Amino acid sequence: MYDSLYIAATGLNAEKEQLDTISHNLTNLQTTAFKKSRINFTDIVHNTHNQDTVTTAIKHAVTGQGVAVTGKQAQFTVGDLKQTQNPLDLAIRGHGFFEVKTAEGDYAYTRNGSLKIDREGYLTSSEGDRLSQQIQIPIDTKQVVINLDGSVSGQVGHDGSQWVNLGQIELATFTNQAGLEAVGQQRYRPSDASGPAIYSVPGENGAGELQQGFLEASNVSFVEEMVALVVAQQAYRSSAQVIRAIDEMLRINNSFRG
Repeated sequence: MYDSLYIAATGLNAEKEQLDTISHNLTNLQTTAFKKSRINFTDIVHNTHNQDTVTTAIKHAVTGQGVAVTGKQAQFTVGDLKQTQNPLDLAIRGHGFFEVKTAEGDYAYTRNGSLKIDREGYLTSSEGDRLSQQIQIPIDTKQVVINLDGSVSGQVGHDGSQWVNLGQIELATFTNQAGLEAVGQQRYRPSDASGPAIYSVPGENGAGELQQGFLEASNVSFVEEMVALVVAQQAYRSSAQVIRAIDEMLRINNSFRG
C-alpha cells in the first residue's frame, strides 16, 4: 500500500511539471518567434526479485512504479508570419536560425528576426547580440533591402542615388533541431543531440527564405494549450485522489490495530 503512495506522488510531480510548462507556453503567446515546449514522460518499472524456484517468466516480470519526466523539448513548427512594415524585421519562411554572437563571446541561434542597428552600425538582435556575419549599415543609408536569399544592400549617399552591397545573411540549420538547448530570450545553443550548425544561404540546402518586413509569431495555440491544461489538471487531481484514498485506507487499518 505504501508503494501506491509513492506511485501517486510521481504522478503529482510529473503533472506539476506539465502544468508549469503549459503556463510558460501560454505566458509567451504573444512573444515573437517563441517556440512552445512539450514534456516527455516515461513509465517507471522495475524487475521483481523472486526465489530461484519460481519460473523464469515470473522472475523477470515487470512491475509499474509510476511516471517520470524524461525531459522538455521545444517544438519548432513555424509560427504565422505577421507583416510589420519595418525594414529591419525579418522572418524565416521555413527552417533555419540566425546566428548571433553574445556578450560572452560565444554563439547562439534564434528565429527572432526583430533586428536593430547598434551604435557602430552593425545589425543586432533585439537583445543587442550582433549577427555573426558582422553586417554594418553606413550612417548615411537611406534604405535597406534584404532579399529572400539574405543578401543585404543599401541606398547610400547624400542624394540616395547609389546602391551598395552591405553583406550576406546566412542561416544555420541542424540535423536534429529538437536537440537544441534553450538558453532564454528565444536563443538556443547546439548540443550533442542537435549536432553542429550547418550554414547555408537562405533558400538553399533546406534553409528557409527571408521575408523582409515580417516577424514570426509564437507557435503556441491557445486552444491546444487550454485543452492540455484541462487534461493535466484532471491527471493531477486523480493522483491527489489516489493519495487521499490510500491515506483513508491506512487510517482505517490503523484503527483496527488499535
